[in-house]
Amino acid sequence: MTDEAMELLRRIAKDVADIKAAMAASVGAYAAAFGLHTGGGTAGAGGRVAGDADLDGQHGDPLIRKDPPRWPGESFAGQCFSGATPDYLDNLASFLEWKAGKNEADPAKKKYADYDRRDAARARGWAARLRAGWKPKSSTQAEEQYDDGGFGDEIPF
Repeated sequence: MTDEAMELLRRIAKDVADIKAAMAASVGAYAAAFGLHTGGGTAGAGGRVAGDADLDGQHGDPLIRKDPPRWPGESFAGQCFSGATPDYLDNLASFLEWKAGKNEADPAKKKYADYDRRDAARARGWAARLRAGWKPKSSTQAEEQYDDGGFGDEIPF
């Protein structure tokens, strides 16, 4: 085979692998969006998808510190997972899973692998939420939900 043909086969193999990864991530995201998987286990080859309890918890909406190296689109660095697009979060989850595998192979960094996998699951969970139409509460909705017990700004004692 010529070098040209081999290069074409390599590109095709990479594209097929990317398509398989995207399909696996989509299956997990849709399962979470429709309540078929609520965290804790695995969701196919795409990896674990965080459930509502995790996403609504203290660490459920992490800050994106750096864009994944292969992300070709708009940067979401500096925003929380909930402020990114589902496609971006799929890409981020894939990168975090890869990073977890690398960290697991290095004894000095092995302890970070679980953190990366948890964040990958959260990225998949947020992607599923966003695809299902989730919208953040507006500040007026948050204020209306807050009950101050009828005391207003005054201290009751």
